[in-house]
Parts: sequence; C-alpha cells; structure tokens
Amino acid sequence: VTASNLVSMQSALLTASVQGTHTDSISEVQAIVSAYGSILGEANGAAPDSTPATNPSAADYRLIGATVAASLSNGSSAQLLLNSTIGQLGRADVDTVPKIDALASVVQRLMLTAASTQNAASGTLAGALTAADLALLGLVGVDTLNLPLVLGAIASSANDGSAIDSFDELQALVLFSVRSQAASPNSSSAPGQARPRSPPGSGSTARRR
Repeated sequence: VTASNLVSMQSALLTASVQGTHTDSISEVQAIVSAYGSILGEANGAAPDSTPATNPSAADYRLIGATVAASLSNGSSAQLLLNSTIGQLGRADVDTVPKIDALASVVQRLMLTAASTQNAASGTLAGALTAADLALLGLVGVDTLNLPLVLGAIASSANDGSAIDSFDELQALVLFSVRSQAASPNSSSAPGQARPRSPPGSGSTARRR
C-alpha cells in the first residue's frame, strides 16, 4: 500500500462484501491490494497498455468488493467492454469501488440494449440509459437529443454485444450513428425513426485493452 493507492484500498475495505472474514489475515489483505493494483494499472489513459495480455478478472473485482463488476463473466462482451473502458480512463476515474461499479452498471445496461430489438430502444430501455451515463464511460458525441438514435444503433447491433465489446468499437458506433443523422436530409432523433447500422468492419479493427 502506498500513498497513491491508499484511498482505493480504504474504499475496498469498507465494502460490505470485503469487511470481516475476508480481511482477517495478511494474505487476504495482500490479495485485495494486488487485485486493486491490477485495476489501477489498467487505467492508464492514452498511454500504451503495459500489460496487454493481462486484464482484471471477475475474481479481481470480487476481491475488492465491486459486486456489479464481479457479476460480469470472464471473457464476456460486458467484461471486455468494462476493461477496455477502464483502459482509456485515468486512475482517478476508478480509484474507489463505487466508481468501478458505476461503470459496470452502465456496461450492463448497454449489453441489455444490444440484446433488444431496434424498435424497443428508447430513453427508458434497460435502466434508462442517459447521455450522462455514456459520458461516464468517456464516450463523446452523445447528448439528450441524439440519445434515442444512439440507443437505436446499439440495439441494432449484434445481440451478444460483440459489436460493442471494446471502447473503440462503441465510440465508433456512436459517432457513426450521430454523423449519419447529421448527413440525412430528414434527420430526426425521435424514437421510431430509422436507425443506422453499425459501421462496416468496426468489430475487426477496434483496439482492445
């Protein structure tokens, strides 16, 4: 534990799922420190990923008490998106357990949106995703006016979430849908309007963290 991660360690130790028997030995506390260290290490913003072959697992999130993040299965589209999102954020964005679970909650709702049908997408779909929710992930280009269009584009993507399982893929889809609307002579962001499909090839070229 150092001055740079002390707040994070305290946050983990204060979670309900960590308190008590999970901290009654040095080895257990060290496991929590190591798990949170791997998550903080992933949050390196624009810098290259120093551990591209290693990403936080469900066990890591469980150890620090991030129950929402821990519920995302290893290797799932949801976990891939969460880790990729954390990879482009800074340490201050994930330095407490509630911040991590807030990100995981948005990711969960994005996956529910992807699993829906196009016409079902609306401002109340899957936990009422808002423009602020998407901004929390670091996404740009979404506002309250084009939100239904963006949600419609996500709903039109692969049901398993594979088209949005990295931050770059999701950002590309957002920008594609917004620019398509702007280019349309009869553009409208109202629910029920035709939504664009995801950009060709976005799934095969996006960077994962």
